Amino acid sequence: MSENTDTIANYLGGPFQLKLLWQLTTEIEFCEKILSFIEVGYFDDHTCKRYFIVMKEYFDKYKKVPNLANKSILHAIKEFRQENPIDEEQLNGVLANITNWNDSVLMVIYHTMVIA
Repeated sequence: MSENTDTIANYLGGPFQLKLLWQLTTEIEFCEKILSFIEVGYFDDHTCKRYFIVMKEYFDKYKKVPNLANKSILHAIKEFRQENPIDEEQLNGVLANITNWNDSVLMVIYHTMVIA
């Protein structure tokens, strides 16, 4: 049985893919530098693929990174979702995971600063 070795998941797993999407969604300068080098085929999970496609389509059209800080990722999801309601729900699910991860990271940073 042949294995697909062209994906990020084969090297670092599904959680890494979600963390990469989190970084792309929250770190604008990082995303601007790396977005053109990442391909949709790197993602194994269908919803992660769709989320990445939405980010790329938004960036290609507006030349700006859709992000969490100014909520433009919500506009990207609305504009570039597929016509079925399940697609938007799944994209928002990925965004919810990213938002939860971001909140956790910010909480750790905040507690580190308060303790120091």
